[in-house]
Amino acid sequence: MFGPYRLDLGTRELTRGSEAVALTTGEFGLLKVLASHPRQPLAREKLMLLARGRDHDVFDRAIDVQVSRLRKLIEANPSSPRYIQTVWGFGYVFVPDQAPDAASTSREGWHLTLWPRSLFGRLALLLLLVILISQATAIFLFRQDRAALLSRQFGDTKIVQLKALRAGLAAADPKSTAAALARFGEAYQARIVPDDGSRRRRRTAAKPVLVELLERLKSELGPETDLRIQPRLQLLWIKLQAGENAYWAGFQLPPRPADEVQSRALGWSLIALAVLLTSAYFFARYLARPLRQLNDAVAHVGEGKLPPPLPETGPSEIASLNRGFNQMLAKLRQADEDRALLLAGVSHDLRTPLARLAARHRGRCQRCFDARRNDFRHRRDGQDHRSVSRICARQPPGTAGDAGTQ
Repeated sequence: MFGPYRLDLGTRELTRGSEAVALTTGEFGLLKVLASHPRQPLAREKLMLLARGRDHDVFDRAIDVQVSRLRKLIEANPSSPRYIQTVWGFGYVFVPDQAPDAASTSREGWHLTLWPRSLFGRLALLLLLVILISQATAIFLFRQDRAALLSRQFGDTKIVQLKALRAGLAAADPKSTAAALARFGEAYQARIVPDDGSRRRRRTAAKPVLVELLERLKSELGPETDLRIQPRLQLLWIKLQAGENAYWAGFQLPPRPADEVQSRALGWSLIALAVLLTSAYFFARYLARPLRQLNDAVAHVGEGKLPPPLPETGPSEIASLNRGFNQMLAKLRQADEDRALLLAGVSHDLRTPLARLAARHRGRCQRCFDARRNDFRHRRDGQDHRSVSRICARQPPGTAGDAGTQ
């Protein structure tokens, strides 16, 4: 099957849907050979040998005539064939377009929507993915660095406050502990309570940032320092030893970063992404342009036309490919000129004896014409002489002399 056509080798029939297409024996044999070698360029000699079982003469154009007839039968536009295409200077190639089933069609459509077929589309998609991944990585690292910076700043502030608070609690009067705790709590904006063991039921810090903060607190305030989280009230409880007594100081956790900063960072990221995507688009078009030119040139060669030479500039691979294509075009032009010269020589060699035969034939015709004209004249003179003799014989004797006397 190719396109809407179905070729049955058993019944030797070509059908389009339910309608039969009439083919001669030679046309069917040629189509059978082409269909048996899909997407394989075949020379005229091989087509003649496979289709007719005999060698191909250089001046035998029967294959070209049959191909032209087949194109008129199966091609929608014979001047721009889709199935039987010309390989310039070589022969023909059969390119079937078999209709896939529904499942393969759905799979192909799904594949095409995710992975483009053209080089430009694939290159643009690759650049898009690279840019998106790089932007996502940059945003993630920015957030991580910002969170680490804020955590370190929060830790440094609390360490300074806790050192001052510990010194104040150690120097406070034990008789007025409650008043001192209230005064210190108001000064440091914290809730300070004696350690009675109830804070042990609070949630232990498990986040890496809080674990790092706990290690720093222990190194600065002593190994007895501990840390707990109260998520419902968003409090950070820190245990510190002040003299012989232990206390828990509850600080308010820092609020999350303002949305304004994130919105500004997201806006700049989108602007950078748009600029990068635009640059990637034009860069991909610049890289794919030589391939589009090469594709157009190959299409012209397939139609039997010789395109202008391709520019041998750009990347080394493209320049080398265009250089090879230009060399092929030069060889095709040379072959075309040699063939024209050969045909001109053959035509000249045939024209000379034909001209001699024509001149000889014209000489013979001229001699025949002169002979017939002379014969006609002799016959006409003889007829005139016989007519005068008959007239003279019919007149009475002496009539002529009397007539002359009168």
